[in-house]
Amino acid sequence: MSLLIVGARGVDALTINEALVDPAGTDTGNEWIELYNETCDAVDLSGYDLNAAGDYYTFPVFTLDPHSFITVHWRADGIDTTTDLYTGTVNFDTNMGNTSGSLSLFNDGVHSKNTIVDFVQYGAGGQSWEAAAIDAGIWTLDDAVTIGGSGESFGLSTDGQDGNVSTDWSVFTTLSPGALNNDSVTPPSCATPTPAPTATPTPTPTNTPTPTITPSPSPTITPSPTPTTAPSVTPTPTVAEPSVKITSYPKAVDFEKTFTIKGDVKNLDPSTQYYLKFEASPDGSTWYQGKTLGADGETMLSWNSGWSSYPTITTNPSGNAGFKIMAAMKLGESEQNYQVRVKVHPVEGSSNYYSDHKTIAAKFTLDVDPNEKPDVDNTVQTVTEELIVDAKKHDIGTLVRVTGIVTADLELLGSKAFYIEDDTAGVKVLVANPEGLKVKLGQKVTLLGELGEGFNELYIKVADKSGMNIAQNSTVRKPVGVQTGGVNEAKEGSLVIVSGRVTKTSGDT
Repeated sequence: MSLLIVGARGVDALTINEALVDPAGTDTGNEWIELYNETCDAVDLSGYDLNAAGDYYTFPVFTLDPHSFITVHWRADGIDTTTDLYTGTVNFDTNMGNTSGSLSLFNDGVHSKNTIVDFVQYGAGGQSWEAAAIDAGIWTLDDAVTIGGSGESFGLSTDGQDGNVSTDWSVFTTLSPGALNNDSVTPPSCATPTPAPTATPTPTPTNTPTPTITPSPSPTITPSPTPTTAPSVTPTPTVAEPSVKITSYPKAVDFEKTFTIKGDVKNLDPSTQYYLKFEASPDGSTWYQGKTLGADGETMLSWNSGWSSYPTITTNPSGNAGFKIMAAMKLGESEQNYQVRVKVHPVEGSSNYYSDHKTIAAKFTLDVDPNEKPDVDNTVQTVTEELIVDAKKHDIGTLVRVTGIVTADLELLGSKAFYIEDDTAGVKVLVANPEGLKVKLGQKVTLLGELGEGFNELYIKVADKSGMNIAQNSTVRKPVGVQTGGVNEAKEGSLVIVSGRVTKTSGDT
């Protein structure tokens, strides 16, 4: 995750060393990110940007001494010191994601693969700035650090030793902001070596020669030099960084109603075609709430649709272009503010570019006469419970009710997800807001949710724990034995134990 240049150690050996993203109790004001300078040189952090939860904290004039820590207190007010800095709360309105997110450090106010110097994502892949970190060679696609529970931090197992992989990180129950994560490892000494003494030779006496008379030379006239013109200095051209900017957007919208987003891109590759995607997030960590009108002018595309379906723009010879896309906010669980952005992806290539973030308030549409008393909606109460195998046959978006035994704990096989199974099939359960939800392996769960699909896997999405009835008794299901050839779509979501003959190995297996 850190970039080290031999012979020029300094800013590139600065690491994100430890973070607390889910404090015990209240999150606001209690989250923090620790940086560590593992080198023997002071690092000037003035003007660096630290990104978390979609916001950017710009470092004031500040120098971090060798083998020293600085703790940035996120969305907190306080007085800056040599060991602690505070982002404040005026321009920061989002806490870090409790279950997934990313932390990015840039050495400039322009954010790109050329300025990102450190990166870590946790909980799940695909977080903000993952693509730039991959392009910079400081992260791997979909790699993510496993984090602990509330009140536990995650940090480098050995302070400053960052190989840009998730296995470098550990969960800590004892927090250590401003101190070593592993005090059993002593940082290397920065002592200056003492130079070896140089021997002084004893002088050898020499004979004094007899002086000779040198005749005085005849004077000569030295011609005046011809003046020369000083060479002109050619300035090094400044390479402008790529940028994506939203210039027009609505401040408030109705869920599922289309609206227009306008903006421009600058300094991308010239005469190149790019896809455009609208993204929205309730917390700045997961960006799946936006929809984009596809290139066919009819289909509203969800966040995980294939790139080839999205609208495109083509840059001019200078790498610039304007854009206008039709977008919508996916139906949410409550009316609230969402962070939004536009993602730009080359038709041929892998680099992603992101716009600045804007805030849009999304609300439910009122389609009835406000003076008319609405009928009670009994839709939820009239959904008939059915077997999981039958529930999975419905159209996407259908409300279903099922009962099953928990076969994989919450967050074990996916962010905000667990698995249940009955005697007919298994299915993934995706919880929009898992706060306060406690499910254990073997518990019987009855739930009501909307059938969905993502990455070719069916799931049932529920709003929160209120949409579930969890029995206290438990019966752990035994996995079904199958041969390798029997692992197919019919077994999706089911707990199985696979047996077969080894035909090929990889790595150390």
